[in-house]
Amino acid sequence: MGPVVGMVVFPFFGHLWFLWFLCWLTLAFALLAPVVQRWAVGLRLPSGLSSQVRGLLLATPLALLWLVPLTALMSVPMYGFGMQTGFGPETSAGILPMPRVLGYFAVFFGFGAPCVAMPQAMQGLGRRWWLTLPAACLIFPLALSLSVHAVELASWVPDPPVRRMAALLGQSAYAWLACLGATGLCGALITRERLVIRWLAEASYWMYLAHLPLVIALQTLLLAVALGPIAKFAAVLLTYSWVVRGSWVGRMPNGPK
Repeated sequence: MGPVVGMVVFPFFGHLWFLWFLCWLTLAFALLAPVVQRWAVGLRLPSGLSSQVRGLLLATPLALLWLVPLTALMSVPMYGFGMQTGFGPETSAGILPMPRVLGYFAVFFGFGAPCVAMPQAMQGLGRRWWLTLPAACLIFPLALSLSVHAVELASWVPDPPVRRMAALLGQSAYAWLACLGATGLCGALITRERLVIRWLAEASYWMYLAHLPLVIALQTLLLAVALGPIAKFAAVLLTYSWVVRGSWVGRMPNGPK
């Protein structure tokens, strides 16, 4: 059992662990979507009412009333049920993902999947970025303090279980407010396609996939070159245009040009 357990928990995927999570979540979605669809049809709700319910749960701030508590609930088992200090979700890079970590990210995946069929959902939530982003900035230090410096802040919330739940609710609220606020801000500022932004967005996939170990290798090769750090960064980034963008490697994550 020792080697098997070792392969399960060993960080096999390294920095690509989240892509492996997406594979698991996509498989689960493909298996559950037909079941959920048949269940929804069995309820026989009027189509107008069904759309209104989905709109309220996905496209208005009411979505936060269930997203934040559900995310906090999925965070309860993290860090030994609060026996260790930590902020945000744990990382699981083994072949079999930790159920508690997979369940946490399943909340975000499960919210995003129906939003694909309802573009107005993200628009409805994102248009209040001027409110959600400042709120996230205000909540972040409080949630971080309650999570990492809980003992020092015991005078604020004396009861440890209450303090732990306040920390989890703060973490979850920060995560959702920051995500929705950043999405809304980008939607407000970028109203049409810009080639430079599209190039950077497409290059980011390559940089994510290659930064370990290829980018480190390129940085090592450029270590002795008499160039400034900005020039070296640009040289590494331009490898995407020179080597990757027109190849099948570049088309695979970004689609056809």
